[in-house]
Amino acid sequence: ELGLGERVRITEERDDVPELLARASVLLHPAWPEPFGRVVVEAMAAGRPVIAFGGEHGPAEIVRDGVDGLLVRTREAGALAAALRELLADPERMRRMGAAGRERALSEFGSARLGARIQELYSELLGSTGEAGQDS
Repeated sequence: ELGLGERVRITEERDDVPELLARASVLLHPAWPEPFGRVVVEAMAAGRPVIAFGGEHGPAEIVRDGVDGLLVRTREAGALAAALRELLADPERMRRMGAAGRERALSEFGSARLGARIQELYSELLGSTGEAGQDS
């Protein structure tokens, strides 16, 4: 109806996300509520800025508004559209946000960092039961 068929893709579950993100300019993430938002981290790791609903959880815990992408008022499609127009009009800003997002995704959400966090959590849990350092 709006003539976007050649430029916008709305998909269901896919197993080729890295290839899709490599061809994308930006990730528009309109889900709510969102407990974490793995695709947000995947887009950031691919160097793509993210536009998502703000709030208290999910993308708002991952995306730094104005740094890695843009967070807008929850459930306001017009705000998503305005943010998308804003970013598409400024390719240099999109590049900077994508680079910042990639750096954050790899440093904060990469496998080495997540592995260390999980190990810390297990150590804390075992320490709180008095079993840390004991053989199982």
